[in-house]
Amino acid sequence: DEKLIVYDIEPIGDDVEAQRLVLALITADVNRMIAQDRSIIILDECWKILSSETGSYLAANLYRTVRKKGSAVWGISQSVQDWMDLPPSTRQAILTNTSIELFLRSKPLEAKSIAQAFSMNDAEMALLMGLQAVQGSYSDVLVSIENKRQVVRLVPTGTELWLATSDKRDLDLRRSYAERYPHLTCRELAWGLGRKYPNGAPRMQEAA
Repeated sequence: DEKLIVYDIEPIGDDVEAQRLVLALITADVNRMIAQDRSIIILDECWKILSSETGSYLAANLYRTVRKKGSAVWGISQSVQDWMDLPPSTRQAILTNTSIELFLRSKPLEAKSIAQAFSMNDAEMALLMGLQAVQGSYSDVLVSIENKRQVVRLVPTGTELWLATSDKRDLDLRRSYAERYPHLTCRELAWGLGRKYPNGAPRMQEAA
């Protein structure tokens, strides 16, 4: 009955049999949840799942079925190559059943691969190449909905930044505050840090 359920498959490692068993159990659990109520399934660091035959098959199956149940699935990966390396049938199943894509700033070579994989024209590729991001302040996102594309700028609040950050300096500072104020919940800690450091941990000025 929890609103947020997290499955950590990292401890499985490269044990193929364990992957098959655990992913099958997770899939059964997810199918049970979406049959009961609308849900959002998030596959974070997708490459860990997609890199195995069992994982890619189960991911494709989720993409095929969740919308019929009124739910949604989001796949998050740092490289478009993770999707391109999938078996053609699996890649087709995922992309065909995807109506929304979000693209963050990428290196030029990666951006060209994205543009080719998602059939972007020259103007759209220029939008992709022009995305900007400033650590702790904002990040541009190219949003694609049913092949209609637009750039938006995400500006997090201080609390949102401290809840989502993966920057090492931020994590180190958050850890030190958590040790200093052990009675605070994660949300309270993020709120306090967000008020004091709305753009993340203080950064040293880069040498000229």
